[in-house]
Amino acid sequence: MRYTILLFLIFLVSLSRAQTREDVTIFTAMGDEQARTKEQLTLPMMSKPFYVSYALLLSRQFSVEATLGSVLNSVNLPLHLMGTSQVLIGDYNRTSDLRHVGQFLRVDVGGEIDYNAIRLGFWLASDQGYKVALQEYSAKKAYLEANPYELPDNLPDLLPTPSVEKLIQGKQPYISGISGVEAKARELSAVFKDYKEIVASKVSLQGSEMTFYKLTTEQVALKQPLNFVELYVEGTVVTKNGEYIRDSYVLLAPSLEALPSQEHLKQVVAGFARRLIDLKNAEVFSEEYNGPVLFENEAVRQILTDNLLGNNGGLCTYRMLLGVKETTTSFEDKIGKKLLDPRLSVVNYSSMTEYMNIPLLGSYEVDAEGVVPEKEMMLVEKGVLKKVLNGQIPTSKVRYSTGSSRFIPTRNDVIYVTAPGTLHIKADGGLKPEAMKKALLKAAKEAKSGYAYIVRRLAGNASLLYKVDVKTGEETQVRFGKVAPVNMSKLKNIREICNQEKVHNLLLDKGALVSMIYPSSILLNNMDISVMDVPKRKLPALKNPLQER
Repeated sequence: MRYTILLFLIFLVSLSRAQTREDVTIFTAMGDEQARTKEQLTLPMMSKPFYVSYALLLSRQFSVEATLGSVLNSVNLPLHLMGTSQVLIGDYNRTSDLRHVGQFLRVDVGGEIDYNAIRLGFWLASDQGYKVALQEYSAKKAYLEANPYELPDNLPDLLPTPSVEKLIQGKQPYISGISGVEAKARELSAVFKDYKEIVASKVSLQGSEMTFYKLTTEQVALKQPLNFVELYVEGTVVTKNGEYIRDSYVLLAPSLEALPSQEHLKQVVAGFARRLIDLKNAEVFSEEYNGPVLFENEAVRQILTDNLLGNNGGLCTYRMLLGVKETTTSFEDKIGKKLLDPRLSVVNYSSMTEYMNIPLLGSYEVDAEGVVPEKEMMLVEKGVLKKVLNGQIPTSKVRYSTGSSRFIPTRNDVIYVTAPGTLHIKADGGLKPEAMKKALLKAAKEAKSGYAYIVRRLAGNASLLYKVDVKTGEETQVRFGKVAPVNMSKLKNIREICNQEKVHNLLLDKGALVSMIYPSSILLNNMDISVMDVPKRKLPALKNPLQER
């Protein structure tokens, strides 16, 4: 026991040499309580913990929402500390963990960095976590005794993490005050005054400054910043038949200063408004279609995100819960098999910070479990799946960690999920952008069709569809066409791929901040587009007052 504590104290001393006073306070408080928990926390006739992990989140957030030049809501939240404790009974082969998710018992530590408050919080969380672990370990052993063949004997519940110290200092500045954010939001929202056909609109600017601290009994010590700002633009129009169309635009950046210039953002808002009005005034899609479709820009990114990262699976694998008979939504069963068109490869970058002069918000140096990932990892090579992403909990077919446990930016908990950093979908060869439309027209002629379609955004009744005349190449926008889902089988046989790339930062549905580099367009054969049934509502009795000015 004394030897273990001595090693731990030596580890803490090494942390204290190069960090700020706040870092030393946090790591010392966590380390003191963690050492006591590991060595002394026990109940009569019960096992001690074999693994203890503490995580602490320091966060500040702001949010401003404005409409037509007026601020609706403005919030500037002060520093807040939220901690989580994971206490495991057993050993690496069989732990007490039943859920296999990166979410644990949490404790609110308040709004100041205080040694006693931090230690008290982790003491309470550890005590509760230990008692829950004892119950779950007993239940797990009983279940596996009754179902001995559910897990292979040689499949461990947790992979050991090598000792690592990775303390990263934040580089992005936080806002100096909320008034500047309010002024920015007012000016951007006022752009909608010039577009009176839009019946409802808003612009919001929100941002987070987060720093995650982690300390485990495996001598893993992490400090990891996670900062970003989101510009959100929303608008609604109403057709003459009472069909409401609402659409939105999102732009992510590392900080408020890293956003494009205010003049550029005003042009973005104006372009969004014009796009929405054009959609309102577009022809209604009225004839079922089957044939070639050219997907461009955002539509391509949506298709690739849904297929490669959707349903909490795809290129990210996970351990199924005990007793769950559902099949996994991950691709791990497809390793070594064809997954995509042979011209496509998929690479995951962890620490790449920018591409085409665009900051990559998916960049990270160490994952939430203390694993340093490969800087460049081939997941799909010439269409064949080589590897999937995973954390420290192995599955029957993936017995390794790729260092892909990512903290998610939420103020009220410390959670991590399996997710990529920057996913690069690379095309071998491909056509120039101007040649892609020619390829669409050629495919339509081969199908003996007088027209084809380009899809630039998939967003329900706000989808952007364009009917293309095969003879002239002229595009006519249409609305309310329902594009059939593009599944993995379609992505195995793509007719043409563009050699131009796009870059985008996004928040996945499960919360992880990732980046994607992808072909700007793909051409698919035999796509179905049907008539969309859009609900109608009664129009307002009076005209929009802004239209009378």
